[in-house]
Amino acid sequence: MAKSTCLVEGCVTDARARGLCKAHWQRWSRHGHPLGPGHGEWTPPTTERPRATCTVDDCGKAAKGRGLCSMHLSRLLRTGTTDPKPPRPCSVDGCDEAHEALGLCLKHVTRLRRYGDPLFVKRIIGDSPARFWGKVDKTGDAPDHNPLLGACWLWTGTRDVDGYGSVRWEGPMRKAHRVAYELLVGPIPDGLEIDHLCRVTSCVNPAHLEPVTPAVNVARRWEAEREHKATA
Repeated sequence: MAKSTCLVEGCVTDARARGLCKAHWQRWSRHGHPLGPGHGEWTPPTTERPRATCTVDDCGKAAKGRGLCSMHLSRLLRTGTTDPKPPRPCSVDGCDEAHEALGLCLKHVTRLRRYGDPLFVKRIIGDSPARFWGKVDKTGDAPDHNPLLGACWLWTGTRDVDGYGSVRWEGPMRKAHRVAYELLVGPIPDGLEIDHLCRVTSCVNPAHLEPVTPAVNVARRWEAEREHKATA
């Protein structure tokens, strides 16, 4: 490799430091100018080579080897390509989020650590039927006066002073048993009320609910109260 000569005009001695030969470099270091005192200050020219950057598009990091930065060079040596490894999906069926830990995405691994179940949902937002039935216990007892009706579905959410379930449904607060009837049976005819055949006000089992006129509803309530007093 050919050596460069001193930067001082007319000097053909090989450069040793900062582009100067030994004699001119000593004068510059002592007097501030390679020609000695009385010549003012002298700044050596920049001789740094431009930094090579990674050849991967939009990287911009300094190249370390094979024209690649440390990250892309490491990928190339490990996987044979500079492309990032595609994220592993969450192992929960139907979840397209990227794996975070334990084979689960951040949402499901957080549920697992908090509640012991990655599918646990404390509150469902934006899915009214799922939110509604999540507050129903279908393992209630059958009514004593009519066991053939089967188990009561007990409302576990908010209840009013009479024991009727209350739920915010599509805006306003409504009776839970009326919502259950509409969800599984259909609209309640105008002018009719829902009578609990099981006589359990917190029950939302549509099989225990019957649309009746207000007069029939009141008459059945009185009959139930007479039977209760007779057996008390």
